Amino acid sequence: MSGWGTFAFSWTAVIEAALAGALGLAFWRLLEKMPHLLPLRPTFRRGLRRAFPAAEAVFWFLFACGALRWVFSDSWPFALGFSLLLTVTVLGVFWYGLRDYIAGTVLKMEDVCKPGEYLRTDRTAGRILRIGRLGIQLAG
Repeated sequence: MSGWGTFAFSWTAVIEAALAGALGLAFWRLLEKMPHLLPLRPTFRRGLRRAFPAAEAVFWFLFACGALRWVFSDSWPFALGFSLLLTVTVLGVFWYGLRDYIAGTVLKMEDVCKPGEYLRTDRTAGRILRIGRLGIQLAG
């Protein structure tokens, strides 16, 4: 065990976590290529490509929290505090995208507007071409 301030950590665990991270990276790069190699419907392949970044972000976030607990197993309050700090930071960084996604999902579920209708806001106006979870496409 080596000391870092009052927090103890294991160099062996650091190396193991780094190797696990390298394996995780190789796994995700391989998984990223799979939709192109498998005979899938184009719509399903497109859906997989869209879902991939979010799934990878969740994986790396969970990996980081787990690696912290692994490396700082003797000082679990530090690992817990750092995991909470990491959670707050990630949510803060992704808040606007998460907020837009949730709002788009609610708009889509509630069927507030339909393609072909005219939409006017403070900044823009136009006919709705397409409604997605992250935005509404307008025509002139």
